[in-house]
Amino acid sequence: MRRLLILLLAGAAWLGAYEHRIRNRFGGSYIYRGYTTQVMIQHDWSEDEGTFTVDPVTDRVTSVGHTLTEHETVNLTSSGVLPGGLSNRPELYYVCDISGDTFRFGYYGGAACDPVGWQVDITDAGTGTHRLGHGLDNGPVPDGAWPVYLLTLTGVPAGVTYEVWCESALCPAVTTPVVGWYSRNGASFFMLRFTASKTATLGAATITATVNAIGETPDETVSFSLTVEDLVPVPSQRPASYPALPQFATWQTSLTSLALRWCDPTSYATAASSIGPVSSGVESGIWFYDGTWTFRQIARYTGNANWNNCADYLNNWYRDYVLANNGGIPGYKVFSAGLKSSCASCDMRNRVAITKMTGSYATTPWDWRIRESAYGLEAKITYEQITGTRHTNLIRNAENLLAMFDELFRDGTWTYQHIYWDGLAMRALIQYFDLTGDQRVPRYIKIGLDWIWANAWNDTTKKMVYNPANWGPRCAYGCADTDGWAWTELIGLIIPASGWYYWYSGDDTYRQRGDEWFQALPRWPRFDGTASNDRLTIPAHGLSVDDQLNIKALRGYTLPGGLVGNQNVYVKGVVDADHITVCSTKGGATINLTSDGTGFVGLKCNSGTCRGNYSGKMFSQQYRWSIAYVQWRQGLTPYAP
Repeated sequence: MRRLLILLLAGAAWLGAYEHRIRNRFGGSYIYRGYTTQVMIQHDWSEDEGTFTVDPVTDRVTSVGHTLTEHETVNLTSSGVLPGGLSNRPELYYVCDISGDTFRFGYYGGAACDPVGWQVDITDAGTGTHRLGHGLDNGPVPDGAWPVYLLTLTGVPAGVTYEVWCESALCPAVTTPVVGWYSRNGASFFMLRFTASKTATLGAATITATVNAIGETPDETVSFSLTVEDLVPVPSQRPASYPALPQFATWQTSLTSLALRWCDPTSYATAASSIGPVSSGVESGIWFYDGTWTFRQIARYTGNANWNNCADYLNNWYRDYVLANNGGIPGYKVFSAGLKSSCASCDMRNRVAITKMTGSYATTPWDWRIRESAYGLEAKITYEQITGTRHTNLIRNAENLLAMFDELFRDGTWTYQHIYWDGLAMRALIQYFDLTGDQRVPRYIKIGLDWIWANAWNDTTKKMVYNPANWGPRCAYGCADTDGWAWTELIGLIIPASGWYYWYSGDDTYRQRGDEWFQALPRWPRFDGTASNDRLTIPAHGLSVDDQLNIKALRGYTLPGGLVGNQNVYVKGVVDADHITVCSTKGGATINLTSDGTGFVGLKCNSGTCRGNYSGKMFSQQYRWSIAYVQWRQGLTPYAP
């Protein structure tokens, strides 16, 4: 005991330069009777840097003698109230525009607090003494032996029980120096798994967690809401009939015409030479978003088995990439459907690759990891399909995705959101529903679709937003841009869920919305040159006068008369958002188009901000699952991997 006391005192002294803090709370805010949900309490340590003051007029911060570096993240605290415009949320701000003892705060990592909107607007000086500390991604990480204890959890509703998890396993109970569960710095969060009995008390409750970090007093607390509800299942009622799908013929033509750009399906050798970059670092390649599964579906849909040559080539490359890294690939590159579809009796190497990709992407309900969690759930589902064995973390993985939907669509506590990530999560949850029949899934799919329609879709401009937040702490890219360029190509990852919900529930609202999205799905680059007006049609081109382009015909198609394949041309005039005229030399005469072209051509922008750089990745993200939308929309069951 004496030795333990000495160690604790020594640790406490060394900890004097560090401060522990509760970073955030993520996870479920609602729990249905008879079900579970996950909540994460995130915490970390911060190395103290000193005091600071602010000038609300110039937004500059002064910390005398600081050792901060440009673009370093910081944590803020105050003995009173922080200056207006600042928050104690850890690692929300970075340092920029350092000049001696002064600097500014910005959101994320833009250079010199740019662009406009990334710098923090400080509105008053606050009260008390303000301190700042280094974020741990910049400074030394404390010894992993320092435990943090969850002492008590109060306010839990009657009929609701909980378990405490440290990463992927139950935390061990400890009795020294205090009774409770603990987490170490290597696992900088507690995971609380709540289970509501079928008789749990209905309504909202406020739960308070008390946390102790060795060497610090007083204890810290964090409170959050948990509402117990009765689940009313969405009845499964197939539509009585399926109206014609608008622009269906155009979609069919686009499917095979654009696919030819990346692969000639007639031979394996041609596929290997023409399919484009597949290096793991080239994410614009056709392999990304599971090009293997994309081509496998095209083969089934068209009845042309030759497309499987393209799928086979991609499968072999991607499988070997996974195995060479022993499954330790980034979570956003985990594509299991194509691997499963590529083995009739499941080639052993594919089975091994799928197994190694199941990973630990079930750990937390942190919305920043929703994409990885979605891919992780798909991998675990695929694993069960090929082995007949349920993965240990399958259920928890799905629960975390559902908890993220609370953050995103019910209580608005999300910290970061990309709409297309939501579509990836819906895809994974629908597969989970097919496997387990979990009745929460249809309810949450509806909640998510309704929120996206109301908050991320501009029904006037027919554009989908990339991130629904304005510039600032919850958005650094593509923010609330439904009126500008937006990111409508990403609709390809959203619309299938609307088709599925229509097919499942019979609610025609979701057919109408899905059809709106389907019609807005870009099917470019399509050049329709006509001799009558010498203009090219490039939907949503985003081009400006004098931008340079390189144009060539796809296999089986011809350029409009007057254009030469692989010819560099310049934008002569922007007719409107969908049409341009071109010239052979900058500022030269408009090229006379002597005959109509036939369909699709390749377009590369050598300068400017051309939307026509239609990559293999974009093709896969649009057609990987829009085939499923078409099938659900027509009353059919989509292909399984």
